[in-house]
Amino acid sequence: MNARSLLHPLVPAGLALTLYVGCGGNKIQQAPHEPPHPAHHNEQASDVSVSSEVGGLNEDATSKIFERAEPGFDRCFKNRAKQLELLSGTVKLFVIIGMDQKAKSVTIEASDLGDRDAEKCMQQVLFAMKWPKPVGGRTAHAHYTAASFEQLDPDVREAVAVDAAQAKKAIAKLKKQVKEECQVGSPSPIQITAYLDTEGKVITASGSSADPNAELTIDCVIGLVRNTDFPSPGSYAGKLGFSL
Repeated sequence: MNARSLLHPLVPAGLALTLYVGCGGNKIQQAPHEPPHPAHHNEQASDVSVSSEVGGLNEDATSKIFERAEPGFDRCFKNRAKQLELLSGTVKLFVIIGMDQKAKSVTIEASDLGDRDAEKCMQQVLFAMKWPKPVGGRTAHAHYTAASFEQLDPDVREAVAVDAAQAKKAIAKLKKQVKEECQVGSPSPIQITAYLDTEGKVITASGSSADPNAELTIDCVIGLVRNTDFPSPGSYAGKLGFSL
């Protein structure tokens, strides 16, 4: 998998590296660390200055690291999918790299895969990598969307999509439990994906958040999700997504 470079060799300080991998090949974009102001695609960004905290990364070297990580991601998925044949989805990861060339944090910032164990395995793959040294700052940020994961057995019926409105009461009860039992220290919402059996019991689940500090909260939340009874999705297993 070869990344097609759209950036200069060094991503400007204060900017993060965003990489997307899909069925049609790689697409690499540069994205501002802060939410961008509306601008035309061909306009130059203004007021970009060197940050003493967040720097840039060598884009080619970083792309190669993510490429080397893909087989590890695939192993993480397959190890779980052999036990949970319904698994499928996409995972987006956010990495903060320090001057020691190690990942300071690896966050599942968006995912509909629905299995916490598989996603934690993918995080460990990136923690094990040696990263380029940040340039122009003490840390650097990189975002990456792994290639989509598809069910191992195409003959297995996919989980039916369950509308969160159908589980309104169960979700409301869960939100109350989360507030009482989990240390929610971030305003960022946690997105939950859960697979349900025909009785509405959780087969497996996962959570994602844009906040790198939300990992322990997500572990607590997923523990509660797994013990929650949801409405039956019907005659087939279901896949439910909702935000807490």
